[in-house]
Amino acid sequence: MGKGNPESADVIYARGTGIFIVDTLSEQNRNQLKFENIKYIEMKGNLNCVDDFKILLEKLDVPCKK
Repeated sequence: MGKGNPESADVIYARGTGIFIVDTLSEQNRNQLKFENIKYIEMKGNLNCVDDFKILLEKLDVPCKK
């Protein structure tokens, strides 16, 4: 999802999202995603976002090269 739109996290409900990759989230959005058991990766300020993505793929049994 793009930057600067706090309502962008609402798209998870419209599309039945199970994985959410986003630039930045509010604390409320993070709590909401956790409550809904939706996996997410926040990229802004996350120096480990590539590794986090690989870990997420592993948890979902999606093959990826390391």
